[in-house]
Order: sequence, then C-alpha cells, then structure tokens
Amino acid sequence: MAQCRSRARLALVALAAGAGSIVGPAALSAQVAQVRLLDDAGQALPPAIVSALDSTGAELRRLTSPVSGRFQLVLPHAGRYRLRVARIGQRPWLSGWFDVGTDAPVRVEFALPLDPVVLATLEVRATERACDAHAPPDEASATLLAQALTGLEIISGGLRFDPPRLRMVHWEAGLDSLLRTTALRQWPEVATATWPFASAPLARLQAHGFVDRPSELSFEDITYFAPDPPALGSPWFLAANCFTLAPGAAADPDVLGVAFRSLAGAGGSDLAGTLWMDRATLVLRRLEFRFVGPDPYDPAHHAGGEIHFARASDGRLLPVAWRLRAAVPLIGRAGTGAGVAGYHERGGFVTTASIASTEILSIPPGSLVAVPPAPARPEPR
Repeated sequence: MAQCRSRARLALVALAAGAGSIVGPAALSAQVAQVRLLDDAGQALPPAIVSALDSTGAELRRLTSPVSGRFQLVLPHAGRYRLRVARIGQRPWLSGWFDVGTDAPVRVEFALPLDPVVLATLEVRATERACDAHAPPDEASATLLAQALTGLEIISGGLRFDPPRLRMVHWEAGLDSLLRTTALRQWPEVATATWPFASAPLARLQAHGFVDRPSELSFEDITYFAPDPPALGSPWFLAANCFTLAPGAAADPDVLGVAFRSLAGAGGSDLAGTLWMDRATLVLRRLEFRFVGPDPYDPAHHAGGEIHFARASDGRLLPVAWRLRAAVPLIGRAGTGAGVAGYHERGGFVTTASIASTEILSIPPGSLVAVPPAPARPEPR
C-alpha cells in the first residue's frame, strides 16, 4: 500500500475492488453456462451486474459482465437457474429459467428490453438512530441509491476483466492552511486501470472510521482512508448514514445526487459526501467526500477527496480523475491538535485509455481535476 509518510498519511493505492470473476474459455467443464446478453437493439449489453439465482432465489454467483456481453458462469451444481441483471438507468431484470446439467455447457442468450428508472418525489428525515424515508410506492430514494451503488460496482468490477491501459499524470502537493501550494511534484505514468483509492478492511473502518489515529490522545500519526465500492455498499455504511436527494448546482443542472452523512453517534472519523449522477441517464459522474469528524484542528473540513468517471467508446465506465487531501495537524505542547499546519494532497488524471492499440477514451489534461498551481516564488529583496 502506497502511503505518504508524514503526520497525516493518505491511503492511496492501485486497487481494483471487484464483485466477482468471469470464467475464461479454458473453464469448459460441468455445470457451465455460456451467456450472451444483448440490448434491445441486438447489440452487446453494456457492462452490468449479473447474479445467478437458483430455484429458491438464492444468489450463487455475482459478477460484472464484460463489454462484449459474453461470459461463462461456473455453477456449483446442476439445476434450474435464472439471471438477475442490474443496469445503469434501468430497473432490475429477471431472465427466464434455464437448465444446467453435468454433461456439457449450456448456451443461453437474452435480449433485455428497455425499462428505464423513473424517479418520484421524496422526503427524507433523520432520527438519532436511523433514516426514515417517506416516499411513494416506487421508493425513489432507495432506487437512486441502488443506481449509484450499481454504478460503483460495475466500474470497480469491470476493472478486473480486460482493464485498459491508461496514460496518466500523478501529483503530490503540500498546501498551507489557506490551501496555497508550498510544494509540488508531478510525473507521468502508463499503467493498467485500477481503482485509485484504498479503504481499510471493513472491520477496521467500523471500529475506527475513515480517519484512523493510533491513540485518541495522539495527533502524531493519522491515516486518512478514502471510501471504495465495498465500503460504500457495505451494510455497515448503509446503516450508519442518512441518504438524501441532492439537486445539482445552478452551474451544473444536469446532475442529480445522493448525499450521505453519518448518523449521530457514529464516531469521530466520519464521512459526508455526494454520489453525483447524470440526471437523464443515471450514469455515475463523480463521488465527492470530506472527512467531518469532530476533531477541532480542521473545522473547515478541507480534508476530503473526489473521483470522476467517464464512459469509454466501448461502453465501459472508468475512473479518470481523482484527488485525496489530508489535514496535517499543528501539534500543541501537550501533544494535542492545535489547528491546521497545512494539507497533504495526492491526485491524478487520465489523458488516454486504450485496449491493445485502440484508443477508447481521450480527455483534455486537467479538465476534471486540476493540478495545484506551482508554489509561489519568494519576492526578490
């Protein structure tokens, strides 16, 4: 795990957090279903979350389908199965039943009709222990949150299957308490696409939160963990947060968000943020978050981060720009936080993405997340 070694550390790592695996062509054995998914026009279905359900409705396999729409499922035993498919901007879809035997792979093909999500008016209020949502029968809040989490799972799971090669720019910066650049280093890189942020294991997050201090009395060595898809979609996180609809700003009216904030009593290392989606298609655009624990040394809550997503020409969604910022506390004589000494920031952005020699995405450098300006040179005397 690549971390910044200072009084405030950033957990930033090349990590793909997937939801399942796709079985390759060599796995032609018993209890195999060879699946082809098409859209309503007969083209390969864009990446989606596919679950294999047995006759009792139990989910036995779960994966992110590739951009080709073709994959194989190795199932635990012979029997009757059906598929549940979660798509971005569409309601969940259930296939018909198909039988899988032990003698030879079964081939199944499904064309999925359009069934777009239609949002309704929502009122959400928070109590001390839970969020009570009062909504029409279609449960718009739950639907929109499910769409956001589906998008995250599709993105992170898709990175495990045929990930593209990225040309990127990374940077690391020091900022003062007024967010002015004091140090800056940047470098180009070519690497395989991954999820850029690393969260701690869920047990550790549940015990300590996203801002981890070795001791409640010490501000000497703090680690900031950014949220990744397994953390955001975990039962612990969903139960510990309130979720509300967030309209886009006047400057960006084409987005709709699901805002989240920790419930009272969730601890001192909490997150607040928003999952922003395209209002028309519900495609995930970006995740914004900030660390909002009660520690007094960062009252402005400048510590936090963002990650932006874009759809490539072959239909896949990719993380294409990110930033993570940690507050560096000013240590008082008693060893307690006495304010903000500055901030430590890491980030990066993608300029191109390619599969083999074919470019599938091109983004103007710095158009989504800009590198901090170079440090100001001291005035000559």
